[in-house]
Amino acid sequence: MSHRILVVDDECLIADTLSLILRRSGYECRTAYDGEEALAIAAHFAPHLIITDVIMPKMNGLELLRESRRLPRCPAVLVISGNAEAAVILEREKLPAKHVRFESKPLGPPAMLALIKVMIKNLGV
Repeated sequence: MSHRILVVDDECLIADTLSLILRRSGYECRTAYDGEEALAIAAHFAPHLIITDVIMPKMNGLELLRESRRLPRCPAVLVISGNAEAAVILEREKLPAKHVRFESKPLGPPAMLALIKVMIKNLGV
């Protein structure tokens, strides 16, 4: 079974590069460049995991996290940001740790792939 991952970042080069790395690692991957687009894709793609930046136009990553909880198949969410305030806001969300994770930028490909593997394993899918 191929695990589905949605990568969301308004920096196209980052989003596209991460998506390419994930595809080459055997994941089924889609890319969105803002939170609104991500929700539209997630509605039909049903990702197991969403990887999102925080600072984005239209809908930021924290709003995307909140809205993703309403999807029929609630995905795990990995929030990646250089903004320390994001971690504090996530703490207030009170979501299960195995389903939501915050990591600071930069996060290299080996560390990212290891983290994704653990998050998907924790989902039991």
